[in-house]
Amino acid sequence: MIFLFIRFWNYGIFTSLTRTFENMHNQKQFFNCRSELRAVLSKGRYTTLALTDGNDSYILTLSYGLDEDEDILYFHCSTEGTKIDFFKSNPYLCGTVIQDDGYQHGKCNHYYHSVVYYGLLEVIHKTDEKMKALRCMFAQLEDNPEQWTKPYEAKPEALSDVLIMKLSIDEMNGKRNPG
Repeated sequence: MIFLFIRFWNYGIFTSLTRTFENMHNQKQFFNCRSELRAVLSKGRYTTLALTDGNDSYILTLSYGLDEDEDILYFHCSTEGTKIDFFKSNPYLCGTVIQDDGYQHGKCNHYYHSVVYYGLLEVIHKTDEKMKALRCMFAQLEDNPEQWTKPYEAKPEALSDVLIMKLSIDEMNGKRNPG
């Protein structure tokens, strides 16, 4: 499904995910309840992003931090490379987070929850916003997030060389097979 959206983007058409999910064969699997979507995002540790520059497509997986109050995902990445070139060319992207609830041996079935989202990606420049993003990322990924934020709180100028990107989610929907 992500491949189809990338192909649409290549032709300059932004297709609504909701319309695609409305045509889903098994409507019982569709969900769009904000709290349930956020629950999947808050349990996740990584997301897969689909990018296009108008000619080529690129997919990558990154760890992230979620700001549940604002439906924002934060990413930390290098300042150079293929993904940066794609981000600069087209900051609108599609991504997915999958909660794997396990394959059911002997039943030929797989339990899962997944969220597909769209949004605009931008670089964060302000130190206070970078600190907020780091807090979200460490809270998402670490058992003791304070241990990792303290060095940056003590020396905020260390954030000047850190590239953090912010993805504001415009639209998201989910699919599930909870068992």
